[in-house]
Amino acid sequence: MKRLNQRDIEKAERIEKLLKRLRNENKIVLVEGKNDRKSLKKLNIDNEMVLVSENAEPLSTIAEKISKKHNEAIILTDWDPHGDKLSQQLHRVLERYGVTANDVYRRRLKAMLLKEINDVESLHPFLKNLKQNYSWW
Repeated sequence: MKRLNQRDIEKAERIEKLLKRLRNENKIVLVEGKNDRKSLKKLNIDNEMVLVSENAEPLSTIAEKISKKHNEAIILTDWDPHGDKLSQQLHRVLERYGVTANDVYRRRLKAMLLKEINDVESLHPFLKNLKQNYSWW
């Protein structure tokens, strides 16, 4: 087994801490597709999730529905160019409907993982790989 260097260990711990905070949030999470939702579910994130890319509904319709039940939504789109654009669009449309758009988790994951992965669906396999292939955890 390969040993993680201290920087990798600290990064993994920061990711786990961030995911723990997300698990404890009782807020709706907006993801791009089914595979993103599956990855988060495998990481024991059981928040209500809404698909925003594979959804035939316009973003304004999604935002309107969210505004009837929630005052804040967590945006967790991929941190690739498409996900960046979608995040900006969601932010604008949610705010129009009076919903606070929270992209803190997305921004932190992007900052920590940009060199390794660029999408939500890769999050579970990435962390699983660390756990299986390294003598840590």
